[in-house]
Amino acid sequence: MPDASPRYKKIPRPESVSQLIRSLESRSLTIIRNGSQNLLIKRGSLSDLVAHTTNIYIFSVSDYEEAVADAPDIRAIISMSAWNSYTPEVKVHGKENGVGIFSFREFLGAVNYDGKKFLDYRLPEDR
Repeated sequence: MPDASPRYKKIPRPESVSQLIRSLESRSLTIIRNGSQNLLIKRGSLSDLVAHTTNIYIFSVSDYEEAVADAPDIRAIISMSAWNSYTPEVKVHGKENGVGIFSFREFLGAVNYDGKKFLDYRLPEDR
């Protein structure tokens, strides 16, 4: 169930972010926290990536616009809770602007790619 705490309405719970960081570091990626919701992910032979983490229940185009207005270098937005999702419209809007919109699980697969493969990444069971 979504977290009802007003503190975590937009900002992911610290343990969720820690889990993401551990998962990425286990793949030999370097993670640098950049504010309360953004991570710089150094991916070796792939391009560096700024990812925005969110706890919004249903992430929409207006949420996207707010996130990128604060940090225009964002190239990925990650919905951190298994209870959360994003609208089909924001997925398309993000791709049109070079920003991948992902669930936590989707991002763990997408992080292995650049370009179109990154933006178009889907979980194996959704292909």
